[in-house]
Amino acid sequence: MREAGVRGYTLLQVIIVVAIMGIAVALALPVLNSKPAYLRADLQDLSLNLQVAREFGISRSQHYRVRVFSSGPPYRYAIEGYNGTAWVTARTITLRTNIVFTGATLGMTAEFDTRGLLVSTSPPLVFTLRDTARNWTKTVTVNAVGMVDQP
Repeated sequence: MREAGVRGYTLLQVIIVVAIMGIAVALALPVLNSKPAYLRADLQDLSLNLQVAREFGISRSQHYRVRVFSSGPPYRYAIEGYNGTAWVTARTITLRTNIVFTGATLGMTAEFDTRGLLVSTSPPLVFTLRDTARNWTKTVTVNAVGMVDQP
């Protein structure tokens, strides 16, 4: 029973407000935590694109390469095929916001021959990506036989 003039909220009203706030937080968390996923996603994209270039080299009987060519921002790399006279860009990929190639990776090229082997003077090649917002670093390694390793 309530006394006249006493104001307040009922238990049902408090439960409804808490439930609505819980739903709002549950919907907002994936958006707020999406930035750490950028580094993982770009790392996986780079790893898969290196594997695609290797498979193109084998299946199409011509050299293919992945070349980091942008000192950014935005940072970019390309998959290119050699048609006998010149390198032709098959695909250009742009890294997400706050994801950069480190200095040693800029200008790096991983070229694969028709057997899928890495054509390089000093294998293994290590591509390094860094999330500038969180200062996290991840690498992708390509060994002499063209295998791509993402630790």
